[in-house]
Amino acid sequence: GRPTGRWAMADETSSDSLRAFASARWESVLHCMVAPTHDPSTRPEPGWTPNRQVRELMLRRSARGALMREDKADGEGPRITAEGFQFLLKPLRWQVWQLLMDAIEVRCKDGSAAPEHLLTCLFQLCFCVVGTGYSVDNLDPPQLKFVQLLSHLGAVFMESPSSRTFWPTQLVVNLCWEGGGVGGGVG
Repeated sequence: GRPTGRWAMADETSSDSLRAFASARWESVLHCMVAPTHDPSTRPEPGWTPNRQVRELMLRRSARGALMREDKADGEGPRITAEGFQFLLKPLRWQVWQLLMDAIEVRCKDGSAAPEHLLTCLFQLCFCVVGTGYSVDNLDPPQLKFVQLLSHLGAVFMESPSSRTFWPTQLVVNLCWEGGGVGGGVG
């Protein structure tokens, strides 16, 4: 199906719509880190809230530390950590790369995917063309779950988790090359 709703594409080559989606979604992820208890309608993508997987990525402890912590005793909800603030100060390319590597690590540690399958998927996405739709039919189940997670981060656009087509955004296309598609900013 064709994308509809807020981020509807006029046609498959609407890179401006994909850029707007990626920018709003990524900025909403960062906004959620800084102000997780604020009204979601104030986020760059109004109403966006992190799904369980994105929330787990922000709360999980990786080699660099957790981006957020949740202290259930104080009842205030999750808060950004010192590592999370450091994350925000890094260039966009670094932020995206780190979150994607964390996502791959999580999927591999829980036994749901082999690292080579997800890395292959990620590197293939780096060679995609912004504005071109790609079928999920060529993805194995762990790769499909990974692409669905990427849609929650703004790296790909999917109309819904059950969509049969996805559109990579500039957040993932050319991620592996200096001076590639993500550069220093989304918009």
